[in-house]
Amino acid sequence: MQFIKSLIKFLILFFSIFFLIEIFIYEVNIYEKRKIIEDNRYCKINSIIKTNDDEAKYKVIKAIYKIPEKHIDFLIEKEWEIIIDKKQVEDICNTYFDNNIEYSGVTYNKIMYISEEADCIEATTLHEVGHALDIELNKISKSEEFKKIFEKEKINARKYAQENIREFWADIYAICYEEYNNDKKNKFPLSIKYIKEKTSNLDVFFFIFIYFLKHSY
Repeated sequence: MQFIKSLIKFLILFFSIFFLIEIFIYEVNIYEKRKIIEDNRYCKINSIIKTNDDEAKYKVIKAIYKIPEKHIDFLIEKEWEIIIDKKQVEDICNTYFDNNIEYSGVTYNKIMYISEEADCIEATTLHEVGHALDIELNKISKSEEFKKIFEKEKINARKYAQENIREFWADIYAICYEEYNNDKKNKFPLSIKYIKEKTSNLDVFFFIFIYFLKHSY
């Protein structure tokens, strides 16, 4: 009888240790898989950024990690780049845009330019990604549907965005993925819903198909 009790205790201990080892191995595998995925994502993002400022680059990458991975994958497929350089931001804005406004970033010719001296590099990055997606979605910010939403909710936006629907789109895109920004999010429920819906199915081949469908008649 004593032998049976001892055997049962041994088996319980054995299977408990075995179970814990299995859990440990599983968690290690999950961690390694996540690490590889994150590393691959980092490499993809890093490959399109040009800068000598490591601190600014870290902030840009940190911002991009907040958005759905397919958004940046889509832009990479479309051959977009990011250049972190205040002087280039100023030069482009002085040449092509309103030089009475101090820009922290600008999107031009498939490049998202970001100033390393921007007050909030992360918010600027999200804003410029919003512009890039808008461009690749055939300037969907100017669609009739979004214009109606814009008229309803622009009163809550900053002055520049109230006067420019494309800036409004980019601002709302940034708000969608900024952390701890529920107060702002509550002011633009229709815009956020629309932008998330329109950017939920980003696929290069899908848009190629739509393009040929539109031009086949």
